[in-house]
Amino acid sequence: MINDNRFIEIKDELHKITEELVDSAFEQFFIDRITSAKERLNDEKMNILVVGEFSRGKSTFINAILGKQILPSSVNPTTATINILEGSNLNNMNVYYRDRDSETIDLPNEKLKDFLDNFVTVKNEEVAQIERIKLNVSGNLEEWNCVLVDTPGVNDLDEAREEVTFKYLSQADVCIVLLDSQQPLSESERRFIKDKVLKNDINRLLFVINRIDDIDEMPDGNNYKRIREHIIGIIKETLPELEYPKVFGVSARETLKARHKNIDSEWEKSFKSFESEAIKFVSNNAVAGKMPQHIKRLKNICNDIQAYLKGELLKLECSNEELDFLFEKLATEANILTINLKDIMLIIEKEKIELQKEITSVSKTEFDKLKVKLVNQANTINSEEKLNMLKTDLSSGIRSITEKLSKIIYDHKEKLQEKFYNNLNKILKENNLETSLITTSNNQVNLEVKDIDELTYTSNNNSKKEKNEEADVRSLALGGVCGLVGAALFGGPVGVIIAVVGANYIDDVLKESKSGDEAKNHARNFMKNIIVQIDAIISKSQAKAGEIAAHEINEISCEYKEVLNNRLIMIEKSLGNKEKDLKNRKENLDNSKVEIKEKIENCNGIVLKLQEFEGELKNEFNI
Repeated sequence: MINDNRFIEIKDELHKITEELVDSAFEQFFIDRITSAKERLNDEKMNILVVGEFSRGKSTFINAILGKQILPSSVNPTTATINILEGSNLNNMNVYYRDRDSETIDLPNEKLKDFLDNFVTVKNEEVAQIERIKLNVSGNLEEWNCVLVDTPGVNDLDEAREEVTFKYLSQADVCIVLLDSQQPLSESERRFIKDKVLKNDINRLLFVINRIDDIDEMPDGNNYKRIREHIIGIIKETLPELEYPKVFGVSARETLKARHKNIDSEWEKSFKSFESEAIKFVSNNAVAGKMPQHIKRLKNICNDIQAYLKGELLKLECSNEELDFLFEKLATEANILTINLKDIMLIIEKEKIELQKEITSVSKTEFDKLKVKLVNQANTINSEEKLNMLKTDLSSGIRSITEKLSKIIYDHKEKLQEKFYNNLNKILKENNLETSLITTSNNQVNLEVKDIDELTYTSNNNSKKEKNEEADVRSLALGGVCGLVGAALFGGPVGVIIAVVGANYIDDVLKESKSGDEAKNHARNFMKNIIVQIDAIISKSQAKAGEIAAHEINEISCEYKEVLNNRLIMIEKSLGNKEKDLKNRKENLDNSKVEIKEKIENCNGIVLKLQEFEGELKNEFNI
């Protein structure tokens, strides 16, 4: 296994903590929650996206990573589907169609490349009906705990499927941009990283110059060093926000050959060094992006267990009168929580409608502005340079609108989260939830309310410290929202760039042989095409606004409902145990108290361990 895979190391550490937590959870309800958390953690994988123009050797590069010839490769464009390769011993593939049910097909043990040739390449006459193919293959990806997304190569990255740019890039822990040693960073590749990559995704880019063996006899030769410095300069100029671009050089062809024949090769050693750095990079990104939510989930479960155990201990330590009072409070709380769970559905529907209206309005306004700008610009096109400028403005316009819509969604979610947070705090204080029972000198019962953030819920607005970190939180959160918005509005059948600015425009409009009237006629048709396509996007945004709003609002409401449901289940269990609790007061009281106190101490230890672990990750990964 490659060293420095902190993602796997941290997953293993958290798995150990879940096992410790089970020992403190004698109720099946908590054991089920721990098991669910463990399964979520187990399913978590690192995601790598590979993009590149055709003829960059992308399929050979991926085969070199896999260590065997799996994907078909050719000097001509071949891959026509989005292929998701996942490390697994299943040895099959799932084919997901656009308009019919998916199917699972076993992969052959021999001639796999030839078998896939009829599915994932242009040889397949039905390839346009395939949305994506998931290949479950054993090997390096399984060892690294990785998923690799292979995208179709295109002769202009500006014309790449928007669903790839927005959806898969937003989900990726690293995006590998594959370049060619003899044609490094073409104009369309520069436009891609400048205009199509969302701001939150820039720091996940990793550039790989393939076919170094075409310019140098050995890895790390003078020609490679010169080209690498040249590319770094261009990247810094194109993306000034990216202070230290990660650029590597490899020979995928020579590496695959060496691995296939199991022979020593300097190229294979060089590729292995690249893999080590790449896995370290993707691992760090995956830890920063994925692990905090798993730690938070375990802390929440642990705190809930502690709250429940302390409640059980209270029942053993209080008098019969106090016990009756406590059960009365719990019954009242249960009724209020039940009502709150019903009311929340009304709140959610109202929030969805408000967000949907805002998305629809802003989308139409912004795309109308973009349409006017592009039409005016198209009217002045008389050279390839101006056409490329229009492409750039179109791409950056789409990116800008996507990020604007994403910010609107994020701000709406943040306000809703604060509303839920305040409402839950109100319930806690009014009903004295999560209490410690204190008997005063005159036997009056007082209830001390715990801080909600020590229980099950956190908010970006509940402390000055978190307020100061809000920019970082917002940046992280916007990445996922941008991916959702972009994929919803620009994925699938609406291929904005391809439809609006087709390559044939150069042939039809810019040829000198065309007469002036004929060129103007083509230009008018071109502008009509822009209007049609932008209107299609506006129409799609209106149709998808409700879906986007529902997805984002449900995400927050599910967390809030989970908190209320978990608390309600705990209360119902306490109420159901009333007779048992009264009996326990007479039998084995001391033994029960000792057992519960031990479990509380165990939980305290686990919480401290998680907090220390969380602090270490914040220092190590700046999260």
